[in-house]
Amino acid sequence: MPETLKKILVSILIGGLCVSAFFIRFHNFKKPGPRTVDEVVYYVMARQMDDNIFAYNAAGYALNARITQGKQLPDYFYDPLFKHPPSFILMLYLSLKVFGPTPLGAGFVPAALGALSIALIYLLGRLIGGRAVGILAAGFMFIDPVGIMSSQKVWMDTPLMFFMLLTVYAYWKAIRDKNDHMFFLGGLAAGISVMIKYPGILTFLCVLLFVLLCAPEFFKNKKFLISLTFPVLLSLPWILMNYYVYGADFIHKRLVVHGGFNNPLSIPFLFFDALCLGILLSFWFVVKNPTEISARFQRLFASRFVYYLKFFGFIGAAVFVLFHLPKSLDFYEVPAAVWFQGAFSGQPRWFYFQRLLKFCVLYGFAYLAFFDIFFKSDEGRFLMKINAFLIIVFFVAWGNFQCRYILPALPFLMILSADYIWRLLGGLARINWISLRILLQAVVLILVVLAVSKTMLINYAVSFTNDMCYF
Repeated sequence: MPETLKKILVSILIGGLCVSAFFIRFHNFKKPGPRTVDEVVYYVMARQMDDNIFAYNAAGYALNARITQGKQLPDYFYDPLFKHPPSFILMLYLSLKVFGPTPLGAGFVPAALGALSIALIYLLGRLIGGRAVGILAAGFMFIDPVGIMSSQKVWMDTPLMFFMLLTVYAYWKAIRDKNDHMFFLGGLAAGISVMIKYPGILTFLCVLLFVLLCAPEFFKNKKFLISLTFPVLLSLPWILMNYYVYGADFIHKRLVVHGGFNNPLSIPFLFFDALCLGILLSFWFVVKNPTEISARFQRLFASRFVYYLKFFGFIGAAVFVLFHLPKSLDFYEVPAAVWFQGAFSGQPRWFYFQRLLKFCVLYGFAYLAFFDIFFKSDEGRFLMKINAFLIIVFFVAWGNFQCRYILPALPFLMILSADYIWRLLGGLARINWISLRILLQAVVLILVVLAVSKTMLINYAVSFTNDMCYF
């Protein structure tokens, strides 16, 4: 088949997935039913900014809730500035201007960006493992329950996922293809991510860490260095606004409002400090000797210690997946999605890992890929692993378990899953014994079909109802 025809067919396929995803999500958003508090607050603030662009607070909503419903909301609802940066509310504000000042106008933002993320996952998956991997990853993300449920709500998490994914795609495209102009897109996407929600900085830090370890020569690239200033420049108006409202104490004020950081000895605080300190130390070594750190890293990864670490990690991941496989593929059991707060409090630290398997068994292939000992790895897959790992570990340290929080990590896991399935099938195809080859390939394909079927059942029973808050 001619290459041009292949590109046309793939474009039609990915475009069809995006369009279908948008209309499914938007249709489900329109269903009558209760709205989460966050959705109402964000919509009210967007309407406020339509009257006064600087009215970025939830005080009016909080006062009305206290007067009419007797509901006392947390103190930060009464602050003159809302606790999250304003990019998401500005997106809602623009959407309401275009599509009308109704809740439906607000629903366009997460539904559209959730759908566009599928195309972006294809592009990044193609860079990592080729066209087939990109198509598989896009198809898997199309049916992912967490992605569907999150993009049917007026929440920050889906736009955050889109721009964090765009950050990684743009930087990896620039590094892999020597396309320096993509650095600017990566820096811009990183800045928007941070200004949607502070954890948006995580992918930017992952990219920095990756460049420090694997491609330190780019620290001599002017366009790369310029792109690193974009998050700071985009954050500057928000910083100045906080300084104007709260004074010099505004940083402490922001930390206290985000409860996990009010104690300098808390796990989230220590985790974030350790990550930043590690990057600063790595940067110092790079400045001192830019080629030595990369060489040391390559020697470390090729060492026997790392091999044994990966070997035992692979065994542990396989045992973990096999332990949860029977329940995850039980067609008579679907995971709970509820309205009452604290439903998942007191869960163990591996909550997210087992929860993802309950929603979609395909994530199990990503767990195996993370510690894989059978196939040769490369820098692109390493970049996916860094992002998935740090995002999930950050929110594990945070401790307030809600699957939508780790939504930005799921595209990287899906790409790893699709890539591992494709490489696994390719590796099995090289087995000389025909009967064994057919048997093992059939086992993998049957497992994928069962996983997809169970995932679609969960979507029909849970996701498409749009009747949940915590999942």
